[in-house]
Amino acid sequence: MTTLEQFIELAVVNAATAFVLAVIAAAVARRIRWSAAVHALWLVVLLRLIVPPVVGVPILPPADAPEQHALVSLDAASARLATVDGRTLPSLPQIGGAVWIIGAMAIAGIGGLRSRRLRRALQVCAPADPALRRRVEELADRLGVRPPRTLLVTGRVPPMLWGRLSGAVLLLPDELLERLSPPQIEALIAHELAHLKRRDHWVRWLELTVTVTWWFNPVTWWARRRLRQAEERCCDAVVARTLPDHARAYADTLVETLRFLAGTRITHPVGAVAMADLSEVQRRLEMILSTARVRNPSPAAHLALATLLVAALTVTPMLSAGAPDRELPAAFDEPITLSLNEAKLADVLRTFATLTQVQMVVEPAVTGSVTVELRDVPAWEALDRVTMMNNAAWRFEDGTVTVYSLDPAEPSPMLVGHLGDTPVYKVDGDITDPKKISAPPPQYPEDCRAERVMGLVVLDTVIDATGTVVDVSVERSPDNRLSEAAMDAIRSWVFEPATLEGKPVAVRYVLTVNFRLE
Repeated sequence: MTTLEQFIELAVVNAATAFVLAVIAAAVARRIRWSAAVHALWLVVLLRLIVPPVVGVPILPPADAPEQHALVSLDAASARLATVDGRTLPSLPQIGGAVWIIGAMAIAGIGGLRSRRLRRALQVCAPADPALRRRVEELADRLGVRPPRTLLVTGRVPPMLWGRLSGAVLLLPDELLERLSPPQIEALIAHELAHLKRRDHWVRWLELTVTVTWWFNPVTWWARRRLRQAEERCCDAVVARTLPDHARAYADTLVETLRFLAGTRITHPVGAVAMADLSEVQRRLEMILSTARVRNPSPAAHLALATLLVAALTVTPMLSAGAPDRELPAAFDEPITLSLNEAKLADVLRTFATLTQVQMVVEPAVTGSVTVELRDVPAWEALDRVTMMNNAAWRFEDGTVTVYSLDPAEPSPMLVGHLGDTPVYKVDGDITDPKKISAPPPQYPEDCRAERVMGLVVLDTVIDATGTVVDVSVERSPDNRLSEAAMDAIRSWVFEPATLEGKPVAVRYVLTVNFRLE
């Protein structure tokens, strides 16, 4: 399996698993009021999109490899095995990869542009007055966090906490503060500091990573929105615990903020957590103003949640255990072309060993010949086809390819057609080869001789139970004139017929005529 194929397979598995987890998270969110658990579930959905599976659990037994039988041609030997040269059209995965990269660059560019605009805006921001800074410091101390730098901004922008490597910055719109009472301002500041305590600004960077990688997946945008909604409810709970006497003021703050931002298009710079998701104001107000005390989850509930989250991140359901991936050298991924006509299997395997520069060991029970047409396939896939056609398989261990025999299938004659009511078989298993009795050489066309036209003509024939060639067609020929001469000659050939259990039978048979200038 190529690196691109492995990446696509991993992406599909992660996307499917993330979708299932998203459905579970949405169902759980409707039934419980434990906001932290809901937030954790949606966070795992995002992580699941980018974290590779650690433990694969098959949900179906591994499928048996399909049986394949050799297509043997007789009295012919022509083989070509070479790397493919020249340009090829891009494959569908390559086109998809290019579209993915373009989209990822666009998402990353939009995030960078928003952050740049915010940095420019900070250059004209005014520092908070001493009284406001003291309020921030007091509330930060109560929440157990380091007080962020506080700036006042102009314009209709939401209150936000911007997390940077140099430290967090709290941005408060001065026009909104003028509308709020002191308790409402405290509730607003406590809400933003709750984001700082929960490290929600770092979750924004995770969101960016997942969105850049999975911008085309609807689950990404679904999880982002639900995660931010759960985030706001978690911060509401922190404010309720920190300022228990400010419930009414906090509710009024949410409503006033909603009025303040009405008609404003909200953008989120990278690493910024803004009080802008007010889509669940009614539900949040009901929770804030509720007099019923929400009980803290028990230790057992925390343990169950932790177990569920770890399992969701590490265990991946798979349709089948399948065969273990083979860590192959890069040469096995190179495209090759196979055009083989009754080439000896041993010779073909030696050619594979030369192309891939690996040692190849063939068990004595593995024998046969190969007739196959493959174009632009990876070397490992071609080796699969060649070995399975002869009821064999291969494994790569410690730098060595070992070709071993599979359990032989029950031999049975292969029917390939009919002559009237008479069956025509392929020479295989218990059917013996027809043998030449009389084979007059073909007449070399004089004009071909004069033009020095020569080469091998490969013909597909049917030889009946009397040993007579009753049908002939050309499979490959360097020139039509040589084809006519070869067919005229072969129609006069006489054979000892092929036999099945001692009885003459009609067979399909490949013959060759080689025109050479002495």
